[in-house]
Amino acid sequence: MVGPLSFGILLFMEIKILYDPYEEAINTGLQMGTDHRILPDGDWIQHIRRETDREDLFLYHHAYTAQFVLATWIYPPWEVTMPICLELDTMPKPPDRGGWIPTEVVKLRCRAIDPEQNMMEKQLRANNAAERAEKMQGYERKNEMVEYLKRKGKIEEASSLHASKVHYSENSEMRDSLNELAKGKIITHG
Repeated sequence: MVGPLSFGILLFMEIKILYDPYEEAINTGLQMGTDHRILPDGDWIQHIRRETDREDLFLYHHAYTAQFVLATWIYPPWEVTMPICLELDTMPKPPDRGGWIPTEVVKLRCRAIDPEQNMMEKQLRANNAAERAEKMQGYERKNEMVEYLKRKGKIEEASSLHASKVHYSENSEMRDSLNELAKGKIITHG
């Protein structure tokens, strides 16, 4: 029963929708289960790891389909309780017994993951560039303050600030804490 009181409560409820890639991977069926038996490393998988330079590749046998699967870890078992993998290719026979996939085909399969890695690297580069830009702005603000102090005739203060390692940023914690300390205080200049 929804009445005016419960409706009023619903109006002030804050709802946040969070995206969890691990939870999504579990819900899309990429989770390793009892039908999946990870195989010990054989000559073929070691060769493929060397050729692709990917240590996260492994083989498992799928009990339900009776296929041998080349896969890569998304969330490996040593990091999470429910491991998640991505199937790259399947084989009807074990690769070490004639069911192998040609190396070039595996290399092409592994390239499909590269756009995601490129996107992550691009994001890291953008974050680094933003940090460098913020630092440069901080140096510029500091230099502006040094020039201001020089114009006011406060040469010693200007030289001290210039030699200091203080950085001025838009979200300066120092500025915020000083403002907090100065709240309710009367500040006069002599």
